[in-house]
Amino acid sequence: MGNPPEVKISPGSGHWFVGMEKAELHCEAKGQPPVSNITWTWRGGALPEGSQVSGSQVSGSQVSGSQVSGSRLVLGQALRLNDSGVFQCVAQNHLGPGRAEYDFTVTERSFLLADISDNLLMVLIGAGAGLLLLMVLLMVLVNRHHKNKHKRLQQELSQKTEEINSLSRQNSMRRLNSVNSDPRSQVTTQTPDFRIMEPWNWGEADAMFL
Repeated sequence: MGNPPEVKISPGSGHWFVGMEKAELHCEAKGQPPVSNITWTWRGGALPEGSQVSGSQVSGSQVSGSQVSGSRLVLGQALRLNDSGVFQCVAQNHLGPGRAEYDFTVTERSFLLADISDNLLMVLIGAGAGLLLLMVLLMVLVNRHHKNKHKRLQQELSQKTEEINSLSRQNSMRRLNSVNSDPRSQVTTQTPDFRIMEPWNWGEADAMFL
């Protein structure tokens, strides 16, 4: 018992852009009986100029030491827009062929993100999110610090105002007590001396002059 090969094409990169060199596609085929032959086509015909097919990426049951050529496709020239198209990998054993297709699309290289791997991109996104979170946390802490400082200043100002008012009241009381205890500030009240004069004795007055 057996079955035709199961075939899958794995790209060497997820980004294809103009000017990229050594673009690779891998044809992974497994089956029982073992795969005996792998071939590539592009747009249903010949491969782009400069393409090279070599190596073996076949997995599954196969005869020890056997070699299956053609599982690795390398585009030898720098990519161009017209290199876009459907690549097909056909793997064969004596029960029949198995096929897989890959839609190869070349884009303009308009920014450097085409060179950044998915893992690095995730790291950058994570770092950006972490930095944003840190900035938000710092803003919250600074805002809380300013609120606490403002509240503390208000309390200190209220306390100082109360101390000043208390000192002012004490000084007023001292001045009032000082004025009350000063003898010079006390007014002496004298009672007028009203005496009843006796009637004048004219006889005695005449005797005094005789």
